[in-house]
Amino acid sequence: MSEAKLSAVIRTESGKKVAKALRRSDEIPAIYYIHGQESLALSIEKKNFLTSYKSDAQVITLDIKKGKKLPSIIRDVQWDPVTDEPLHVDFMGVKMDEKVTSTVPIQLVGEPIGVKEQGGILQFILRQVDIEALPMDIPESFKIDVSELNLHDSLNVSALEFENGEIITDDQSVVVSITAPKLVVEEDEEEAEETEEAAETEEETETDSEE
Repeated sequence: MSEAKLSAVIRTESGKKVAKALRRSDEIPAIYYIHGQESLALSIEKKNFLTSYKSDAQVITLDIKKGKKLPSIIRDVQWDPVTDEPLHVDFMGVKMDEKVTSTVPIQLVGEPIGVKEQGGILQFILRQVDIEALPMDIPESFKIDVSELNLHDSLNVSALEFENGEIITDDQSVVVSITAPKLVVEEDEEEAEETEEAAETEEETETDSEE
């Protein structure tokens, strides 16, 4: 896994006004923390952060002024719900020789036979898993081939391969399944018939009462 470098400046002030002023200057307020040490309030350039965020790097080394370098992983990003711009970033410090827990997305590869030839519907149920690994062994994503899945087939977390660490998520959790749309239609038709029968019964009861 590759590593990215990101320049950061230690902030001495905090608060909403400071955060707004940083964002107006195309910078983002951030925080760095690591177990056993005091956290650091930082500011980072938005453009540089987005470049690092969109790269395949899991480890981001924060380059602080005076030559201090802090290996870290992104723990959380707050996004503006309207503009989709980053508002705040949490960096968790890591030691390169110690395992950390991280969340990794799952990507599906291929078009299932059950969808292409049998008219099924692909249900992508679990989109990410939790893992434990050394920082440089954290993958960008897990790719899982679904092209051989037939109607009613499914794949669990146990189908994912990870030699450089451990997948913590329950290996029996279903990642993807191919379901038959007819089952849904039949259920809807049964519900409609039951509703219609109930309405007819109610109407007959009302008619009998009037007589």
